[in-house]
Amino acid sequence: MTKVPDPHDANMKLINEAESERDFLAKVVQLFTLQGWLVYHVLETYHPAKRIGPGFPDLVLLQEYPNRVRLIFAELKSEKGDCSPEQAKWLLALNRLPSTYVEVYVWRPSNWEEIIKIAQGGRA
Repeated sequence: MTKVPDPHDANMKLINEAESERDFLAKVVQLFTLQGWLVYHVLETYHPAKRIGPGFPDLVLLQEYPNRVRLIFAELKSEKGDCSPEQAKWLLALNRLPSTYVEVYVWRPSNWEEIIKIAQGGRA
């Protein structure tokens, strides 16, 4: 298993504060991929005529365990980024699904320690 960066490292905290949403996304995708999750990144096209499903969360993450499956929908934001009304609508709807089957998160770089724990099979 690949060593995950220490979230308590002072240099890591400085990086987190200035991290772009795109860089943060790449780091989260890498983490979950290295931990054996199936990872689907929802690519949005910004041409209005081609945009499908505005507001759908950035990541769909799936991990199979011997006796269960874990499904996560995650919206990633920079430290100061806000969810759009469309994103909020999706997140609220997904949160209505039974939590034994589905987990829904909005993650920011400051959540890195929690994200590592979840990727390694723990709970938030």
